[in-house]
Amino acid sequence: MGGTLAGLGMAAATLAWRARRQVRQLQARNRDLHERDQHLKLALWASGEQLWDYDLRTRRLRWMLADELAPASAEITMVNREEGDPTIHRDDLPQVMRRLADHLEGRSAVFLSEHRMELGQPGQWHWVRARGRVAERGADGTPLRVTGTARDISVHRRADAERRIASEVLLNMSEAVGVLDRNLHFVWVNPAFTRITGYEEAQVLGAPLRMLDTGNEPAALLEQRLQAVRQAGHWSGDNWQRHREARKSSATCATTWCATSMVAAAST
Repeated sequence: MGGTLAGLGMAAATLAWRARRQVRQLQARNRDLHERDQHLKLALWASGEQLWDYDLRTRRLRWMLADELAPASAEITMVNREEGDPTIHRDDLPQVMRRLADHLEGRSAVFLSEHRMELGQPGQWHWVRARGRVAERGADGTPLRVTGTARDISVHRRADAERRIASEVLLNMSEAVGVLDRNLHFVWVNPAFTRITGYEEAQVLGAPLRMLDTGNEPAALLEQRLQAVRQAGHWSGDNWQRHREARKSSATCATTWCATSMVAAAST
């Protein structure tokens, strides 16, 4: 009888030990999952990316994103939503479907696309950059789910369009335009600059602004103009300018209207 009781006691102790071990393992897994969730939340919040998961069987799209307006990491809230097939602009849809098919059929390692999607209010189209991979396959290798990230790049697209327009204006305007660095060396000139001064772009890039000096104006006057640019950010007025051919012949120098402005370097 005593042996039986001792055996039962040992069995109970073993079961209790196993139960405590399972509880500790479960707690450890829960801590790991919580830490992973926190890392994911921080990554989405800091990067501005959205996590998406598309089920190819049910044609349902799930989104997960962090509230970017949260002032601190401790106050981040996650937003989850689910919808049917995403609303992609009809002009972009054929390209998106081609790229998705290329990835699903193994012709591309990653699904990459920039396209317009209807986010928020109906009719409000946002440019999105999406990247994803097949995350689950069936027993026969058929893709079942595609998972990835997406970012709203509407602001960047508008900025790129504005830069292209500005570039076209500078290239086609009749006035000579030159861009100089902080040391007053040329870094860019437009075609009109070549037409007016006679200098090709390759001849002036990296060269100092003084290469256009005629010698007809005192150095102190030139320094006053540069000082005005540094202090006020701009200067305009008549300026003597040497044409390239004036260095080779008796061609005269010309007086031209010059406007100079200081601008901040563009961020990338």
